[in-house]
Amino acid sequence: MVDDGSTDKTLEIVRSFAEQNDASIKVYSQKWKGIASARNLVVKKARGEYVIWVDADMTLSKNFVQKQVEFLERHPRAGAAKGKYGFIRSDKVIAKLENCRAFNIATPSQEVWGTGGAIYRVSALREIGGFDEEIKGAGEDIDALIRLKKRSWLTSLTDAMFYERYKESWRELWKQYFWWGYGAHFVKHKHKNFISVFARLPPVALVAGVLRFLKAFKHEHNLIYIILPFYELFKETGWLMGFIVGHFNGYGHIVKR
Repeated sequence: MVDDGSTDKTLEIVRSFAEQNDASIKVYSQKWKGIASARNLVVKKARGEYVIWVDADMTLSKNFVQKQVEFLERHPRAGAAKGKYGFIRSDKVIAKLENCRAFNIATPSQEVWGTGGAIYRVSALREIGGFDEEIKGAGEDIDALIRLKKRSWLTSLTDAMFYERYKESWRELWKQYFWWGYGAHFVKHKHKNFISVFARLPPVALVAGVLRFLKAFKHEHNLIYIILPFYELFKETGWLMGFIVGHFNGYGHIVKR
C-alpha cells in the first residue's frame, strides 16, 4: 500500500490494518508527488510478476485474482488485462447511470483503458520505464497502455468480474470527469491520435446518451435512463473543461518517452 502524502488518518488506519492482517503487507509513505509517482513506487518495490490495481471504491469477485493471473500465464505477450464491470444496484440516480458500464454501454470498445480492475505484467511496466510522472491529473495509466502497445505488448479484456461504486452526486461526477479531462490533455500532447476530443463535443455526447438510453432501457426497463442524454452531456462537458484547463496549465512541457 502506498500513501501519497495524505493529511488525514489514512496512514494510521492502513498501518493498523497491516499489523492485524496475517498477510504480508508492505506500507510505503511519501510526500505528495501524484498518482504516477505512487504507481511507480509499486512497480519499483514489487517482487512478484504481476500487479493488480485496486481502487478504493472497488470490490473484486472471489476468483478475480486467479482468473487474471491465469490469463497472463496463458498469454506471455500480454502486458495488461482488464476485468469486466459487474452491476451494482443503487438507489442513487447517478450511480444507476454510471452502472451502464456493466452493460458494456459506456465502454463499448474492446480496448483496455485504465488500471482499475486490471492486472499488469511488472516486467512490461519496467521495460517502458513505468508511469510518466510528468502527466498531471489522471491519464498516466492510458499513457502507459499506449506505450506498452508501441513496444508490441498485447492488452486484452477478461471475464474476471469486479464491482465499482460510482459517484453519487453531480458535483462529485463533475470533479471526476474534469480530472480525467485535465490529465487527457497531457496524454493528447504525447499521443495525438489516441485521444478523441470530437467524441466529447456536446452534440456527440447527446447522441451517445440517446443510444445508451435505448440499450440500458432494453436491459433494465427503468425509465430513469431517459436522462442519459443529459447525463452524457454533463459529464463530457466536465471532461472538456478539464481538458481546456489542462491545455492552458500544461505549457506543452511533456517529454516524450
